[in-house]
Amino acid sequence: MKKTGKIISICILILILIFIVMFLVYNKKIEKLETESSTKIENEIEKCQYKSFKPSFKLSEDSIGDDYDFSQDMEYNDSIYYRKINNYEEYSEVKTRWNEILDMSKEDFNNSFMVITAIENTSMLGLNADKIQTYNDTLYITLKLEGDVIGENTSNPEYEKTCISYIIPRSMERNNIKCVRDLRDDEKDFDENMKIAETSTYAGAYSFQYRDEEYRKTEEMSNSNDSQLKLKEQYWKDSISTNFMVDKNMPDIDFNNWENIGNDFYCLKITNYSDYIKLMDTYNIKKLTWRDFKYVYPVVIIRTNKDYSITAESLKKDENGNLYLPVSTGGLLDVSEDFKYLGIVTILPNYTSLEENNFNIRVE
Repeated sequence: MKKTGKIISICILILILIFIVMFLVYNKKIEKLETESSTKIENEIEKCQYKSFKPSFKLSEDSIGDDYDFSQDMEYNDSIYYRKINNYEEYSEVKTRWNEILDMSKEDFNNSFMVITAIENTSMLGLNADKIQTYNDTLYITLKLEGDVIGENTSNPEYEKTCISYIIPRSMERNNIKCVRDLRDDEKDFDENMKIAETSTYAGAYSFQYRDEEYRKTEEMSNSNDSQLKLKEQYWKDSISTNFMVDKNMPDIDFNNWENIGNDFYCLKITNYSDYIKLMDTYNIKKLTWRDFKYVYPVVIIRTNKDYSITAESLKKDENGNLYLPVSTGGLLDVSEDFKYLGIVTILPNYTSLEENNFNIRVE
């Protein structure tokens, strides 16, 4: 009987040890996943090669005039053309037309592939590679203005190099590619008179109009007594908000990178289009383009308690005269089992992002 008791004790001890080992292994896996989750959108441009070049629009040396345009064999998004070259046969054809692209051998394509980007017009002159990132199933290539001159500068020969070839490791290969543009601060409008209006376009879609510098100048002219110019009145707002839902089949959110503003609310201020487009693609939130970021930026707010809706009011001033965005809970929600979180995207004028304005989000 004593022998049987010892055996049972040993078995229990073994089971406890197995449980401890499994618990430690599980925690290690969780830590690894959390680490991967927090690092998977790091800039990996140092793993890649890239080189600007001046494109030719002739298909061959015998061509009379231009007989090639980017739309023939390149994808297009937000004023940037791009193409993935996946094998040496494709590369050889492009190399005969654009000899200045980076050199690759047939063997190089075993471990790498090529992407070529091209700008749409002279308003994009001076763009160069700034970030290359992978996020979920998409490879993002971000371009940003380089140099001292913004806009149409054709005197510098470097500005004739309107295309870029990239050699990217296969480890960064994804099913989708998106090439986007970020704006520098000196390209943005930070005027405190900036307002936003939401205007309907076609098929029920909406776009934005801004009380930008050009509009303000026209407004001043139209207010003069002898002016015949009349501007269409807009319903200007300090901010525009739209709700969205995060479903259980969407990737989870690492709130460690978000600001906890209390009462189960988390917010994320996003001033670069390249950061926002990842949320657009993943969570189907309010559509913006890089052009919108010239005037506005979004604040994404999520409440982890899903019982109530979220509302955001117009901008207010606190007791010290600082601007803030009031956020509060609304009515009770009746949601499906697939629902995970409710969020809200609030679009705000760029001047509120300036540090000296001490702008914040306040839960009321």
